[in-house]
Amino acid sequence: MKITIIGYGSQGQRIHSLLRKKFKKISIFHPNKKNSIYSNDLKELKKTDIAFICSPNNTHLKYINILDDKTYIFCEKPPVNTKLQLKKLSKLIKKKKIYFNFNERFGEISKIINKNKKKLGNMQHSNFEIGYKIDKKNLSKSWKGNKKNAPRGVYEILSIHYIDLINYLFGIKEINNKLKKNSDGIVSSAVTNIISKKNSIVNIFCSFDTPFIFRKKMIFENGIIEEDEYSVKFFYNKSSLIKKTKRQKPLKLISNIKKDYYSRYLNSIKMSVDFFLNHFIKNRYKKRILQISLQSTGFFLNGSFK
Repeated sequence: MKITIIGYGSQGQRIHSLLRKKFKKISIFHPNKKNSIYSNDLKELKKTDIAFICSPNNTHLKYINILDDKTYIFCEKPPVNTKLQLKKLSKLIKKKKIYFNFNERFGEISKIINKNKKKLGNMQHSNFEIGYKIDKKNLSKSWKGNKKNAPRGVYEILSIHYIDLINYLFGIKEINNKLKKNSDGIVSSAVTNIISKKNSIVNIFCSFDTPFIFRKKMIFENGIIEEDEYSVKFFYNKSSLIKKTKRQKPLKLISNIKKDYYSRYLNSIKMSVDFFLNHFIKNRYKKRILQISLQSTGFFLNGSFK
């Protein structure tokens, strides 16, 4: 079986480290390099059985087109970053075998919600604050700050994860965005406001201008889930009232997962790769997963901007 990774930045290297535990030989494709590490042979690329697209965002559709229809494709999010590309992708998807990596679906928050949906009740409000500082000089040198490779900057690199998470878990009715550009014209901060299908309110703030922050809070009818840089906490109480006094009961800490954010992030990528190899390739859940991925990409691209 021929396995190929397209693109070998930080995400490509993470994927490679996971695949090496399962496969003996893995090829790495680079369009402009050929040496002991990289191949740039398009004919060989077309012969691959499984491809992992980890190249810059604006190249995803190009490689999906190049790869053979029989090739199983694991493609990093966002699948595309223009509306025109989304139209083309919607047609291609019918004959291609593509899985899109929205790995927040496999994060600890998603696991807790899926396991406790009934007792949590409806979500009322969620707040996500995700950011880390990249100074202007380094951002302009990175593909993340390249207006061609990632025209929506931080919005398509970070915010899209949480837009998809809400769509995957609850569905989206309405989405609006305010994007802030730095003096080089790069989108470095984004505020996204979402109304879910059941009218809950979600606020998402993502930025390259802040100190490191990784905080999420989701408030439900009967519980709260909090995630920060160091842990994930789940609070819940079956009854909200103390019978004798009729006072509100404080929520009880049900679980406290003490793993730092990066360990959790790496685990979510591992689970996404495992899902692709163990389920998607075997045609399990394929239709639903593809529909949600295209929906999330549509919301990401069509949200009104201010």
